Amino acid sequence: MHRFFLTQKQFHNNYVEFPSNVSHQLTNVLRLQTGDLVLVLDNSNFEYTVRLGDVYQMPITGDILERKLSKNEPKVELHLFFSLTSREKFEWILQKCTEVGVSSYFPFISKRSLVQQLYVDAKKFSRWESIIKEAAEQSRRGKLPEINHPSSFQELIAMLKDNYDICFLAWEDAESQSMTLKDISVDSSLPGIKKVALIIGPEGGFAQDEINFALENNVTLLSLGRLILRMETAAIVGSAIIMHTFSS
Repeated sequence: MHRFFLTQKQFHNNYVEFPSNVSHQLTNVLRLQTGDLVLVLDNSNFEYTVRLGDVYQMPITGDILERKLSKNEPKVELHLFFSLTSREKFEWILQKCTEVGVSSYFPFISKRSLVQQLYVDAKKFSRWESIIKEAAEQSRRGKLPEINHPSSFQELIAMLKDNYDICFLAWEDAESQSMTLKDISVDSSLPGIKKVALIIGPEGGFAQDEINFALENNVTLLSLGRLILRMETAAIVGSAIIMHTFSS
Protein backbone atom coordinates (compact mmCIF):
# COMPACT_ATOMS: atom_id res chain seq x y z
CA MET A 1 0.00 0.00 0.00
CA HIS A 2 1.36 3.42 -0.93
CA ARG A 3 2.35 5.68 1.97
CA PHE A 4 2.18 9.48 2.23
CA PHE A 5 3.22 11.89 4.98
CA LEU A 6 0.77 14.77 5.39
CA THR A 7 0.82 17.80 7.66
CA GLN A 8 -1.55 18.13 10.60
CA LYS A 9 -3.64 20.78 8.84
CA GLN A 10 -4.51 18.22 6.13
CA PHE A 11 -6.20 15.96 8.70
CA HIS A 12 -9.86 16.56 9.52
CA ASN A 13 -12.31 14.74 11.76
CA ASN A 14 -12.86 11.70 9.57
CA TYR A 15 -11.08 12.48 6.32
CA VAL A 16 -7.83 13.85 4.88
CA GLU A 17 -7.24 16.33 2.08
CA PHE A 18 -4.27 15.65 -0.16
CA PRO A 19 -2.19 18.64 -1.30
CA SER A 20 -1.93 19.34 -5.03
CA ASN A 21 1.46 17.66 -5.49
CA VAL A 22 0.29 14.45 -3.81
CA SER A 23 -3.03 14.56 -5.70
CA HIS A 24 -1.04 14.74 -8.93
CA GLN A 25 1.09 11.78 -7.83
CA LEU A 26 -1.98 9.73 -6.92
CA THR A 27 -3.65 10.16 -10.30
CA ASN A 28 -0.95 10.89 -12.90
CA VAL A 29 1.97 8.87 -11.53
CA LEU A 30 0.50 6.00 -9.53
CA ARG A 31 -2.74 5.84 -11.54
CA LEU A 32 -4.82 5.13 -8.45
CA GLN A 33 -8.59 5.04 -8.74
CA THR A 34 -11.57 6.15 -6.66
CA GLY A 35 -11.96 3.74 -3.75
CA ASP A 36 -8.33 2.59 -3.67
CA LEU A 37 -6.69 2.34 -0.23
CA VAL A 38 -3.54 4.20 0.82
CA LEU A 39 -1.70 4.71 4.11
CA VAL A 40 -1.35 8.26 5.40
CA LEU A 41 1.03 9.27 8.20
CA ASP A 42 0.78 12.30 10.48
CA ASN A 43 4.47 12.38 11.54
CA SER A 44 3.60 11.54 15.15
CA ASN A 45 4.08 7.79 14.60
CA PHE A 46 0.44 7.13 13.71
CA GLU A 47 -0.71 5.75 10.39
CA TYR A 48 -4.16 5.91 8.85
CA THR A 49 -5.83 3.63 6.33
CA VAL A 50 -7.59 5.95 3.89
CA ARG A 51 -10.03 5.21 1.07
CA LEU A 52 -9.65 7.64 -1.82
CA GLY A 53 -12.62 9.74 -2.86
CA ASP A 54 -13.28 11.00 -6.39
CA VAL A 55 -9.83 11.14 -8.00
CA TYR A 56 -11.13 13.51 -10.71
CA GLN A 57 -12.10 16.20 -8.21
CA MET A 58 -9.22 18.33 -6.95
CA PRO A 59 -7.99 18.40 -4.30
CA ILE A 60 -8.48 14.70 -3.72
CA THR A 61 -9.88 13.73 -0.33
CA GLY A 62 -10.03 10.38 1.41
CA ASP A 63 -12.09 8.84 4.20
CA ILE A 64 -10.18 7.63 7.27
CA LEU A 65 -11.02 3.98 7.92
CA GLU A 66 -8.51 3.10 10.65
CA ARG A 67 -5.91 4.77 12.86
CA LYS A 68 -3.11 2.81 14.51
CA LEU A 69 0.37 3.24 15.93
CA SER A 70 3.19 2.51 13.50
CA LYS A 71 5.43 -0.38 14.53
CA ASN A 72 8.29 0.55 12.23
CA GLU A 73 10.17 3.21 14.20
CA PRO A 74 13.38 1.97 15.89
CA LYS A 75 13.56 1.51 19.66
CA VAL A 76 16.61 3.76 19.88
CA GLU A 77 16.96 7.31 18.61
CA LEU A 78 20.12 7.76 16.55
CA HIS A 79 21.10 11.35 15.81
CA LEU A 80 23.69 11.72 13.05
CA PHE A 81 26.20 14.58 13.13
CA PHE A 82 28.16 14.79 9.90
CA SER A 83 30.31 17.20 7.97
CA LEU A 84 28.99 19.25 5.10
CA THR A 85 30.25 17.84 1.83
CA SER A 86 29.45 17.74 -1.88
CA ARG A 87 25.78 17.71 -2.88
CA GLU A 88 25.82 14.12 -4.14
CA LYS A 89 27.41 12.68 -0.99
CA PHE A 90 25.27 14.77 1.34
CA GLU A 91 22.02 13.74 -0.30
CA TRP A 92 23.12 10.10 -0.46
CA ILE A 93 23.69 10.15 3.31
CA LEU A 94 20.25 11.67 3.95
CA GLN A 95 18.52 9.10 1.78
CA LYS A 96 20.29 5.96 2.98
CA CYS A 97 20.49 6.86 6.66
CA THR A 98 16.77 7.64 6.66
CA GLU A 99 16.20 4.13 5.33
CA VAL A 100 18.45 2.77 8.09
CA GLY A 101 16.43 4.53 10.82
CA VAL A 102 18.28 7.74 11.80
CA SER A 103 16.06 10.13 13.80
CA SER A 104 17.68 13.47 13.01
CA TYR A 105 20.56 15.09 11.15
CA PHE A 106 22.98 17.77 12.33
CA PRO A 107 25.27 18.97 9.52
CA PHE A 108 28.39 20.81 10.66
CA ILE A 109 31.51 22.54 9.44
CA SER A 110 34.89 21.54 10.82
CA LYS A 111 38.40 22.57 9.78
CA ARG A 112 38.64 20.11 6.90
CA SER A 113 35.05 20.15 5.66
CA LEU A 114 34.79 20.43 1.88
CA VAL A 115 32.02 23.01 2.29
CA GLN A 116 32.78 25.98 4.54
CA GLN A 117 29.53 27.93 4.13
CA LEU A 118 27.00 27.66 6.96
CA TYR A 119 24.19 29.45 5.15
CA VAL A 120 21.74 27.21 3.30
CA ASP A 121 19.07 28.83 1.15
CA ALA A 122 15.42 27.82 1.42
CA LYS A 123 15.42 25.97 -1.91
CA LYS A 124 18.31 23.70 -0.92
CA PHE A 125 16.89 23.05 2.54
CA SER A 126 13.51 22.17 1.02
CA ARG A 127 15.26 19.69 -1.28
CA TRP A 128 16.89 18.04 1.74
CA GLU A 129 13.48 17.69 3.40
CA SER A 130 12.00 16.21 0.21
CA ILE A 131 14.77 13.59 -0.01
CA ILE A 132 14.14 12.59 3.60
CA LYS A 133 10.37 12.44 3.08
CA GLU A 134 10.64 10.25 -0.02
CA ALA A 135 13.10 7.91 1.71
CA ALA A 136 10.88 7.70 4.80
CA GLU A 137 7.82 6.83 2.73
CA GLN A 138 9.73 4.25 0.69
CA SER A 139 11.21 2.56 3.78
CA ARG A 140 7.91 2.59 5.73
CA ARG A 141 9.05 4.91 8.50
CA GLY A 142 6.49 6.09 11.03
CA LYS A 143 8.07 9.53 11.50
CA LEU A 144 10.11 11.90 9.39
CA PRO A 145 13.70 12.45 10.54
CA GLU A 146 14.45 16.09 11.33
CA ILE A 147 17.12 17.98 9.41
CA ASN A 148 18.76 20.90 11.21
CA HIS A 149 20.50 23.88 9.71
CA PRO A 150 24.31 23.59 9.70
CA SER A 151 26.37 24.68 12.70
CA SER A 152 30.03 24.75 13.58
CA PHE A 153 31.63 21.58 14.96
CA GLN A 154 32.42 23.32 18.27
CA GLU A 155 28.84 24.50 18.76
CA LEU A 156 27.43 21.03 18.26
CA ILE A 157 29.97 19.26 20.46
CA ALA A 158 29.31 21.70 23.30
CA MET A 159 25.61 20.79 23.37
CA LEU A 160 26.05 17.01 23.26
CA LYS A 161 26.77 16.16 26.87
CA ASP A 162 23.37 16.83 28.41
CA ASN A 163 21.24 15.67 25.49
CA TYR A 164 22.32 12.09 24.72
CA ASP A 165 22.87 8.87 26.63
CA ILE A 166 26.12 8.26 24.74
CA CYS A 167 28.01 10.11 22.01
CA PHE A 168 30.32 8.36 19.55
CA LEU A 169 32.84 9.98 17.23
CA ALA A 170 34.13 7.71 14.47
CA TRP A 171 37.89 8.29 14.10
CA GLU A 172 40.20 6.28 11.91
CA ASP A 173 43.43 7.14 13.75
CA ALA A 174 42.74 5.91 17.26
CA GLU A 175 41.90 2.22 17.18
CA SER A 176 43.93 1.50 20.32
CA GLN A 177 42.23 4.34 22.24
CA SER A 178 38.68 3.89 21.03
CA MET A 179 35.72 1.62 21.56
CA THR A 180 34.98 -0.84 18.77
CA LEU A 181 31.64 -2.02 17.50
CA LYS A 182 32.32 -5.37 19.17
CA ASP A 183 32.86 -3.57 22.50
CA ILE A 184 29.45 -1.93 22.14
CA SER A 185 27.73 -5.29 21.81
CA VAL A 186 29.28 -6.77 24.97
CA ASP A 187 29.58 -3.73 27.29
CA SER A 188 27.20 -4.40 30.20
CA SER A 189 26.89 -0.67 30.98
CA LEU A 190 25.31 0.10 27.63
CA PRO A 191 21.92 -1.70 27.73
CA GLY A 192 19.07 0.75 28.28
CA ILE A 193 20.60 3.35 25.99
CA LYS A 194 17.78 5.12 24.14
CA LYS A 195 19.36 8.23 22.61
CA VAL A 196 22.66 7.99 20.74
CA ALA A 197 24.73 10.57 18.86
CA LEU A 198 27.10 9.48 16.08
CA ILE A 199 29.63 11.98 14.71
CA ILE A 200 31.16 11.46 11.26
CA GLY A 201 33.96 13.73 10.11
CA PRO A 202 34.86 15.16 6.69
CA GLU A 203 36.86 13.48 3.95
CA GLY A 204 40.11 14.79 5.41
CA GLY A 205 39.30 13.63 8.92
CA PHE A 206 39.29 15.62 12.14
CA ALA A 207 42.17 17.77 13.29
CA GLN A 208 43.81 16.69 16.56
CA ASP A 209 42.53 19.74 18.46
CA GLU A 210 38.97 18.85 17.37
CA ILE A 211 39.43 15.34 18.73
CA ASN A 212 40.75 16.76 21.98
CA PHE A 213 37.77 19.11 22.24
CA ALA A 214 35.37 16.21 21.70
CA LEU A 215 37.09 14.12 24.39
CA GLU A 216 36.85 17.04 26.83
CA ASN A 217 33.09 16.99 26.25
CA ASN A 218 32.63 13.29 27.09
CA VAL A 219 32.54 12.03 23.53
CA THR A 220 33.59 8.39 23.08
CA LEU A 221 35.90 7.59 20.18
CA LEU A 222 34.61 4.77 18.00
CA SER A 223 36.54 2.58 15.59
CA LEU A 224 34.67 1.25 12.56
CA GLY A 225 37.50 -1.19 11.86
CA ARG A 226 40.97 -1.14 10.35
CA LEU A 227 39.82 -0.33 6.83
CA ILE A 228 39.48 3.34 5.94
CA LEU A 229 35.93 4.08 4.86
CA ARG A 230 34.75 6.96 2.75
CA MET A 231 32.81 9.56 4.69
CA GLU A 232 29.44 8.57 3.24
CA THR A 233 30.19 4.88 3.76
CA ALA A 234 31.13 5.49 7.40
CA ALA A 235 27.89 7.39 8.00
CA ILE A 236 25.71 4.63 6.57
CA VAL A 237 27.63 1.64 7.97
CA GLY A 238 28.10 3.23 11.40
CA SER A 239 24.42 4.16 11.62
CA ALA A 240 23.25 0.73 10.55
CA ILE A 241 25.41 -1.17 13.02
CA ILE A 242 24.58 1.12 15.93
CA MET A 243 20.87 0.85 15.14
CA HIS A 244 21.13 -2.94 15.06
CA THR A 245 23.19 -3.11 18.26
CA PHE A 246 20.97 -0.92 20.43
CA SER A 247 17.65 -2.05 18.97
CA SER A 248 18.25 -5.78 19.35
